[in-house]
Amino acid sequence: MDSILSPIKKVLPLMTNVLIDEESIYKFSINIDKSYLLKSEYNKDTLLGENYGEEEYIAFVFVYNSLNFSYWGNPKWTINIQGNNYDGSAAMIRVVKRALTEGYNILNSKFLINLTKKQLSEIFRGNIEIPLLNERLKLLNILGELIENEYQGSFKKFIDDAKWDAELIVEKLSKELPDIFNDTNVYKQQNINFYKRAQLIPAHLYDLYKLNIIKSSIYPDLSN
Repeated sequence: MDSILSPIKKVLPLMTNVLIDEESIYKFSINIDKSYLLKSEYNKDTLLGENYGEEEYIAFVFVYNSLNFSYWGNPKWTINIQGNNYDGSAAMIRVVKRALTEGYNILNSKFLINLTKKQLSEIFRGNIEIPLLNERLKLLNILGELIENEYQGSFKKFIDDAKWDAELIVEKLSKELPDIFNDTNVYKQQNINFYKRAQLIPAHLYDLYKLNIIKSSIYPDLSN
């Protein structure tokens, strides 16, 4: 993706405190089990179930990745589901699913617009209050407003508008939802684009496509 790679190429020669050991990278890469790389965050514990269709799963990907950041703390925010403890992104994806089973329509744009701090606190309940609760609430409100006002309440329309192209999806996310996905920083007067969570949107859609949950006829190869 040129919008990410071009700034990085400009910055690499300027780095003074970080060196890349390419030989070590190679040695590490040849020992990675390919099956590990093919693992998905979506499995029997995290999938929503047969009552949810393509629109809801696309919304699921949006909501989860809008919230998937900053899990630091001591103690670390942890949830318990059916006797198992989860933290970090493993907890977040299960929290979204748990919210749905408890009647919170968290995949609906109108619901997101009107979501309150009290509701979100209950959704995120765990051993402690999740870090940046107010900020997470703001991001969900913003997400709901864009999808409701610009895409008639359909998360799929947002993806359709990007022609299901991974790079276009990332560009739209960073431009139309900058508070959530415009992940950038400045290094020696150079603007660096990371777009980590924005890139996870098409990556997760591709995971769901491989699981035969996403079935759009215009679907190209989102793995690029």
